[in-house]
Amino acid sequence: MKLELKDVNDSETKIINIEMQVNSEPAFKDRTLYYWSKIYSEELKTSEEYDSLRKTICINIINFNLFESPEYQSHFQILEKERKELLTDKFSIYFFELRKVKKSQKGKPVEDWLKLINAEKEEELMALEMSTKIPEVKDVIVKVRELSADEKLRRLAFYREKRLHDEANAINGSRREGFVEGEKIGEKRGMTNAIINNIKSLMENLNLTAENAIKALNIPHEEQNFYLTQVNNSLL
Repeated sequence: MKLELKDVNDSETKIINIEMQVNSEPAFKDRTLYYWSKIYSEELKTSEEYDSLRKTICINIINFNLFESPEYQSHFQILEKERKELLTDKFSIYFFELRKVKKSQKGKPVEDWLKLINAEKEEELMALEMSTKIPEVKDVIVKVRELSADEKLRRLAFYREKRLHDEANAINGSRREGFVEGEKIGEKRGMTNAIINNIKSLMENLNLTAENAIKALNIPHEEQNFYLTQVNNSLL
């Protein structure tokens, strides 16, 4: 999985290409170099002079270790091998390795942004919110929480509606099959299985306990202990 922002114009003299990569890929270094060269070369229009080419920066934020160095940030430019003389400042490629950020104690502002990108749990967001001195990072954390809350409400609404559809489907399915004897038993069994599956889906997708998942589905109070027992038995 990757997220890429191409041709972010920082100014009239600079192009920034940002890519976020989750999974390691073969020849990732070569691919990055290829993308840089493609962005850089496509800037030159017919009849334009070479000095009109803009400085092109590729920033790779990756969730895997690419280099042996313990440093999370690597910056590559074109230098003369012995004298370390810079050939041009128009070539620039950065790598930020997220897995190495947690071990860093340099206190650079960029570390807070990388930790924000890397945060997976509320505990990590809370620790960052307490330690960061960057107002924008705190603002983003608030926004992340708002989006997470909205998503959770959407999922709860989805599963509540799904429960009603599943119950109706179980009843109609039994009736379409034409059973007379035992029809009520079949309906009840189908409804029970559908509700249990929805409870387990909420537990898995929203990290809810069985009790909270049952309450989220608005299951009648007198039936809650029954479903709690059924779910717990199915997980044994």
